Parts: sequence; structure tokens; C-alpha cells
Amino acid sequence: MIKFTLFLAVFFATFTFAQPAFYATVLSIHDGDTLNLLGRDGIKYTIRMNGIDTPEIDFNGHSQGIIADNARNYLATLIPIGCEVMVVTGEKFKEGPNRKRVLGQIFYHNLDINLEMIRAGYAAPYFIYPFDENMVRVYLMAARESFNNKRTKYITKEAMAPYEFRSQHNQLTPSNYIGNYFTHELFSPTAHDLVPIWARLFFKSIDDAVCQGYRFVE
Repeated sequence: MIKFTLFLAVFFATFTFAQPAFYATVLSIHDGDTLNLLGRDGIKYTIRMNGIDTPEIDFNGHSQGIIADNARNYLATLIPIGCEVMVVTGEKFKEGPNRKRVLGQIFYHNLDINLEMIRAGYAAPYFIYPFDENMVRVYLMAARESFNNKRTKYITKEAMAPYEFRSQHNQLTPSNYIGNYFTHELFSPTAHDLVPIWARLFFKSIDDAVCQGYRFVE
């Protein structure tokens, strides 16, 4: 635990915001990884939090129940309605004249809120290549530490990973290959049981994964 804490301290001491960032006020929180903000520019933003996935409160009329409610409620304690946060933006999803939907990393009082959701056990890491290598390393280490210390709330006998829940209710067959970050093994899209949730990365093709040093396991 001490080594992990020191690692985070070094990471944030050297971290620079290479991607665009903006400040905005929290208007509402939909679930544990999605919220609505009002930017200083007067534009409303819907933020999907980068690198994490939390249980679904309402996905096409389906819910993952109390673990989804708890994730949302915990996020609300970290960034209360009305507070101002900094958003480091990633890929832009949708844009309209009065609203933007972006993938973002939320910071409040210098705390990485996305990372805190993983550290506290309310969010699973969720990365699809291409991704930021430093972010992947820190988030997956935090996810493993949270699991090993039994703080993880999203892994229960009844629960499944949020992305698996969405695929099930959309009646979709998984298509992304699954990498184990800690072993650099790569598995077929349906082999979720072979990789712990806290170790998973996703690749759209075997070639992408091989280029990143992963070895496909038949």
C-alpha cells in the first residue's frame, strides 16, 4: 500500500495536462461515470468519465440495482452539485449548438475523481485502445489494489461488468479482444472469465494488441 501511494505521488508530481482542459460547474449527476456540467463559456457539457465504467442505473430501462445507486451517490460526495471542477478532455462524442458530449477526466481540489472512483471500489477500469499508457498503468494498479483489499463493490456473485451488462441487454456479441495488462496475454472477445476485471484492456484487433506487446492465447 505504501509503495502504491508513493507511486501515485510521483505520478501526479510529474503529470502535465497535455490535452485541452476547461472549468465547469456540476449541474447534475446521472450515474457513477456520467454527469452534466455548465462551462465558463456558457455551454452545457455531458461528461462521460474517461477510463472507468460504473454499474448502470438506467440502460434502456434496465438497472444494475443498488451497486449502481451507490456509485452515483459516492460520486456526488466527491463533486457536489454546484462545485466547479476541471475537465481534461479526450475524444469528443457529440456536439450541438448548446451542448457538447465529451470523454473527460475530472479533477476537483487536485484529486483525480475518475481514479478515486476506482480506488474506492465503485468503478471498473475501462480502456479501449488507443489509450494513454500512463493513465492505464495508474488506474489498473489502483483497481488491483482495491480488489486485493476487498473494497471493490462492482464484483459480486450477482453483478457483471457494466459493459457486459450493456452488451447483454443490447443482445450484442462482444467484439473487442481482451488483454491482461499484468501478463500481456490476449484473449478472444468472449473470454472475459480468463481475465480479472481489474486487469482488462480491450483491443479492436489482434494486430493492435500485438503492436503493444501482447501475445494472443488460443
